[in-house]
Amino acid sequence: MLESKFSNLDYLSILLYFLALAMIALKFRFLKQSKAVEYFVASRKLTLPMFVGTMVATWYGQVAGISELSFNAGIFNWLTQALFWYGIYIFFAIFVAGKLQEQELWTLPQYIGRFYGKKAGFLAAWINFFKMIPIVYLLSLALLIRTFFNVDLPIAFLLGGVVSIFYCISGGYRAVVYSDCFQMLLMYIAIILVPFYAYHLYGGVSFLKANLPSEHLNLSGGFSFSETLVWAIIPLTTLVNPTFFQRCHSARNPKVAKKGILICLLFWGVFDICTTLIGLYARAIIPNVDPKDAIVTLGLTLLPSGLKGVFLIGLMATVMSTIDSHCFVAGQIFSQDIYPKIFKSKISESKMIRLSKWGMFISIALAILINSYLSFSITFYRKLTGSLGTVCLLLPLLFALFSKQKPIKNAGYYSMLFGMFGLLWFFLIQCSSSLPLLGELFPYLIIYPKQIAPFLFSEGIYVGLFFSGLAFMWAWVKREIFKEKNADGCKGS
Repeated sequence: MLESKFSNLDYLSILLYFLALAMIALKFRFLKQSKAVEYFVASRKLTLPMFVGTMVATWYGQVAGISELSFNAGIFNWLTQALFWYGIYIFFAIFVAGKLQEQELWTLPQYIGRFYGKKAGFLAAWINFFKMIPIVYLLSLALLIRTFFNVDLPIAFLLGGVVSIFYCISGGYRAVVYSDCFQMLLMYIAIILVPFYAYHLYGGVSFLKANLPSEHLNLSGGFSFSETLVWAIIPLTTLVNPTFFQRCHSARNPKVAKKGILICLLFWGVFDICTTLIGLYARAIIPNVDPKDAIVTLGLTLLPSGLKGVFLIGLMATVMSTIDSHCFVAGQIFSQDIYPKIFKSKISESKMIRLSKWGMFISIALAILINSYLSFSITFYRKLTGSLGTVCLLLPLLFALFSKQKPIKNAGYYSMLFGMFGLLWFFLIQCSSSLPLLGELFPYLIIYPKQIAPFLFSEGIYVGLFFSGLAFMWAWVKREIFKEKNADGCKGS
């Protein structure tokens, strides 16, 4: 049994970790936060150290998925999960972060809504809410809880969900930020320990070369151009990530937002190197392990008693610091962008705060249900959520951020709608391999598209972006031809 691997010191470590989180929650539980601006964005006074701490911690909850990719594909993981992302981080810091901080809008759907109209903002709210459901992160956390406490996975899902949102609900955004800064320290201790011990016990490059498949030390990893291109496009989801929007909006000034993301890039670089090394060492030392469990199994294999607990709480901190942020932003979107639009009513600030807590509960409950009844790989979930945000929101948002033209009536709404349609169409085609009746009934929709345009239909993100761009372009051409007036209620009207 796994629990026999842990000493009393390991259990003491995890006890102290949860006590520290409880203390942070209690500290802000009794702080008066009746104003929405204080509860949701800490009165927009986030300093540079706090901004960096919460951004770094929030961005790396997919540590199990990253190590899975590194285990299976080697340094291709570093290319797709690090290098491709760095250019987008720099672009975001220089051209986007300052713009967002200067806005009086709190969420990405509000930004879309102001530019393209209420209908587009409402659709963007639902897309963002789904994107913020922490499916992948809760799965990663549940696997860690199962390892440490030897409980069944459904119980691990429930425990992970309850603990992750406890301090969000209790203390608001300040509790999230302070817990993130604390958890950032733990996650770096954990992620550096493993490659350090692996190098000390087994050696460096010569050991890896002798014990890894040759493609694992090749940047291409044996993947096709089409598959690599998907991973190159997915980092664009950074530009439409609601947590980035929320963090930038809560910064003290534009300078904090810009400089903060550039500093984060240095921390993320260290983390990326460590996670790639962990996947490589895991493949070389324990090649028969389940890739999803590679990082945990390697850490428990190499580390001595006392450090096993430190390692696991570091991994938990990595995941929980992302779950809390996603649930918190999901709650904010629910209370500000979904509930008021459904019931067409203005709500008080105190009710908005209460509704956000319900939104957090709904988000974590959906994550538990999806993980319990739909069994897919972590990589599949990452592709799905990354693709959804990119295909639906990227083109409308880039136009809204950088275009000096007047808004195009309905362009944002139909671009999002058709992007979603394209993505769903692709997944329907993928399902036809296990449901051949679909192809027999609808050959023009299921079989022929892949034969006519094999590259386009090789990945969902291509199909989604194609239809999103087509809808946006049609709206633009229509405006130019018919000289339509601006949408009511949009910027520039």
